[in-house]
Amino acid sequence: LVAPSGICVYRGEGTGNAYSGEYVQNFLNNNGLECFYTTEMPDHLLGFDVVFMSLGNYGATVNDGTLYTVPMLEAIIEYLGQGGNLYLDCGSFFGILNYVESAYTAGLLPLFCLDSVQTPMLANPIDTLTGLSGSIAEGLYFTGTSQNPYYYIDILYPNAYGTAMLEENDYGVVAIQGEGEFGQKVVMMNYAISKLQAGQPGMTPELMERVCEFLGIEIVGIEDVVRGSRFKVQGYPNPTSSIYNLGIRLDQPECVSIRVYDLMGKVVFENLNRTLAAENNVIEMDMEGLGAGIFFCSVQIGDDLVTKKIVKVD
Repeated sequence: LVAPSGICVYRGEGTGNAYSGEYVQNFLNNNGLECFYTTEMPDHLLGFDVVFMSLGNYGATVNDGTLYTVPMLEAIIEYLGQGGNLYLDCGSFFGILNYVESAYTAGLLPLFCLDSVQTPMLANPIDTLTGLSGSIAEGLYFTGTSQNPYYYIDILYPNAYGTAMLEENDYGVVAIQGEGEFGQKVVMMNYAISKLQAGQPGMTPELMERVCEFLGIEIVGIEDVVRGSRFKVQGYPNPTSSIYNLGIRLDQPECVSIRVYDLMGKVVFENLNRTLAAENNVIEMDMEGLGAGIFFCSVQIGDDLVTKKIVKVD
């Protein structure tokens, strides 16, 4: 890279399915944002506005996932030390560092806004993750994960610059966010965000949106046609083959009516006079039974209307 810029999404190469790189890339693209997606770790990260890294899970014998390299660690230290914005998901990033008694651990902990890390040496499938008050995950919860493997999950203890984000039942904090002393912003998750099983529909993309906005990426949606200013609408993924997530951001509780029309004007989905809260609401719409084609989704509050085009593919 001659002049790194914008958003970088790095997805490590290795076995196991505990990666989020493609999910992050698709989420950004579906919201009208370009990114540099790579499976080869850049030599350095300076210049990127935001960096997403996904290293997987190392498994019982540490043969899965993507093990860090010294150049990778040095690139992270340099980037965060210069005020970078980093998302990292990895099952036991600090667990492996501690196991090999790495000299880099002492410098990396404060950069990730951590005081310490504990790593139980066992398999640990999710037993409910709860979004903690005061964090970007507040109000969200997840009941499981489809990732495999899920060994040696780090328990994170944030320092004064960090905030506990997701806590696992009968285990501990497994995700944190932080704004560090060098101006860096970090989000660290020990389960792949792409594999989380949401407690309610739409919670995974909602968490992804909140992560982006915390790191300085504004999610504004694509193909919005807005009349009025009482709300903002976004939809993803688009195109979709099955589930379409309709996000509605409100400044105050409102009574909302939603309709989806085909090209002939026939209503194929409607949800009328539904009261939504003053927050980022996500409504999951199942379009799998519809044929391929173009549809239009209208969201109406009083006299204000937003219409979005949805492309349905087989």
